[in-house]
Amino acid sequence: MDLPQNNTAIIESLRDGQQRALDGLFAQYYRALVYFAMRIIKSQEEAEDIVVESFSRLWNNREKMESLQNIKGFLYLTTRNACVDHLRAQRKFRDIQKELQILADPIIADIDIDTTRAETLRHIYEEMEKLPKQCRNIFKLSVIKGLKSRDIANKLNISVSNVTSQKSRAVQLLRTALVKRMIHFFIGYGL
Repeated sequence: MDLPQNNTAIIESLRDGQQRALDGLFAQYYRALVYFAMRIIKSQEEAEDIVVESFSRLWNNREKMESLQNIKGFLYLTTRNACVDHLRAQRKFRDIQKELQILADPIIADIDIDTTRAETLRHIYEEMEKLPKQCRNIFKLSVIKGLKSRDIANKLNISVSNVTSQKSRAVQLLRTALVKRMIHFFIGYGL
């Protein structure tokens, strides 16, 4: 569609909301604006969408347009800004994808699991040191050294049933202490 012949008529037609004025401006500037946008964002489809949106913004701001130079400047500036916004959004999206990939990375997950295990073992050792002396010694010989109840009984010169009962007592005391730690942990985090 052709534009009216003089600049004043074009501006008045556009400001009056005549679609033919917008169609004429579209025909005149669309290809150049798409080329301009493609040079920035490197995507034909995205460039076309951005330019169409720029014309939509021109239409919404048509009452403010005073000259063809003003219109041309508005279209190029709006297109450029939209391209920059598009690039920023793409960069943010890529950054988020990288972060999610890192979080999902099995090596990182293994490190988190290993850290949790190490902390749990640290708590067990701390609580183990708080056990009564005989109970603690039997538990260490059994769990840490891997001795059987009969070997522990022979080493400490006590009965096998005493070893079994002390191991059972140690496990119960440790379980109670660790559950208390967990409760304090969750209460501390407001869970």
